[in-house]
Amino acid sequence: MAASMITSGGLLLAMVEDLRMRGGTRPEDVRPLADTFARHCAAKEATVRKALERHGESVRVVQRDRQEGDLIQGILDRALTGRHPEDTRTLTIDGGLTQMYQYLFHERRDLVPALQRAVPADESATLAEAFEAANRAA
Repeated sequence: MAASMITSGGLLLAMVEDLRMRGGTRPEDVRPLADTFARHCAAKEATVRKALERHGESVRVVQRDRQEGDLIQGILDRALTGRHPEDTRTLTIDGGLTQMYQYLFHERRDLVPALQRAVPADESATLAEAFEAANRAA
C-alpha cells in the first residue's frame, strides 16, 4: 500500500514541478493537477485513512492529513472558479502549489510510516488494489 501511495504522490509532485516550470496559472493549466489531487485525496479517504483509524493508529496523523488536503483543495478550487481577483490568482496558485508540495512530503514522512506500522501485509496488498482503483475512478 505504501508503494502505491508514494507512486501516486510522486506523480503529483511531478505535476507540481511541471506546472511551476511552465508558469501555468490559467484555470486550464491548473485543472489537471487539481483533479488528480482530488482523486488522490478521495482514494486515501476511502482506503488509507479508514484503515489507519480502524487499526487505532494516531488520530492526529489522519486528521492532519485530511485537514491539509481539504485546505489545499479549497485554495485550488477558489483559484479555479475565479473567486479571487485576477491579479492575485498567480499568488494564490503558487501558494497552493507550495502547500501541496509540503503536504506530499508530510504524507511520506507521517502517513506512510503509520500505514506500514499499523496495517498487516496481507491487508496492505488489498488496500493497494482498492486505493489504485479509487484513484482511477474518483
